Amino acid sequence: MIFYFFASLFTWAALATTKPQPLRVYTYDSLAGRSTLGEYLNQRFLQQTGVEIQFVSFGTSGEALNQVFLEGTQTTADVLLGIDEVLYQKVKDKGLFERLGDDTFASLEPSLRQKGDSTFVPFDYGFLAFLYDSERARVTDSIQLKDFVKGFEKSKKVVIQDPRTSTLGVEFLVWTHEKLGDGFEQFWRSLAPHILTISPGWSGAYELFIKKQADFVLSYTTSPAYHRIKENKHNIKPVFFTDGHFRQVEGALILNRSKQKKLGEQFVKLLLSKEAQEQVATFQWMYPARAEVRLPKEFKEIPIPKKVVVDWNRVAALKENWLKKWTLMMSQVQK
Repeated sequence: MIFYFFASLFTWAALATTKPQPLRVYTYDSLAGRSTLGEYLNQRFLQQTGVEIQFVSFGTSGEALNQVFLEGTQTTADVLLGIDEVLYQKVKDKGLFERLGDDTFASLEPSLRQKGDSTFVPFDYGFLAFLYDSERARVTDSIQLKDFVKGFEKSKKVVIQDPRTSTLGVEFLVWTHEKLGDGFEQFWRSLAPHILTISPGWSGAYELFIKKQADFVLSYTTSPAYHRIKENKHNIKPVFFTDGHFRQVEGALILNRSKQKKLGEQFVKLLLSKEAQEQVATFQWMYPARAEVRLPKEFKEIPIPKKVVVDWNRVAALKENWLKKWTLMMSQVQK
């Protein structure tokens, strides 16, 4: 009896000191680590639930998504964070993600939710744009996308992201197809001589721009807010096209194979809370997905452009062909 008592006491003590399993979140590098939205979410989640978030980060959200595919039924991911709508088209019918109730989406800007969908939960969004330094370049007002390159001096250089590795790159590819139609090829052939390099991702491209090796970089209309808030600089500006800009929406998804779905739902609830959404602007330098969230004045100073309408069914059906065509064309024009 005494042995049973001490054995039970030892078991209870062991259980009491056992840490709960962390919530595993697959995402891209700049969403995890120090001084990121991920760090903020981890601190708040631990306070609320007593459970830590274990971020497993990749170079891009596409790599994070591919890892889920590679692991298949053996994946230990609970949440996939930061994939965009273009990537989501690839997987939305695969049955990988948990369906959530309509109340999950109630606080969001209504236009951000994909019609009839209950798995992709938007948490931020932004509009793609070419940025320039007004101290080094001038841009014509009232310009359309198709005319962006017209009037460029031969020396003007642009840096973009590779659509085969970067979500920003593939979104720009989709933008040019959806907006220009048959003029897609002519646009790219005109742009090609001015491309300094095609970077694997956003950070490499932006670094070249900041180092003044390129005159334009593909980024977001809200990127200048970083320079205004952090550096008090107002010379980095977006080029606004009168015919609209592609809107990127990033989302969170709960894996339906997760053994911690309730914790996953708590994470999504925290992500969409007013408190967390107010952090999005100055961590992600994007717009928060929650409606009526207070924004820094530097964001309010940036005009919100017209949104390019995207046929997502068309994108899902043709994107791979567009990529192949783009790769072949660029290999020819850059020889």
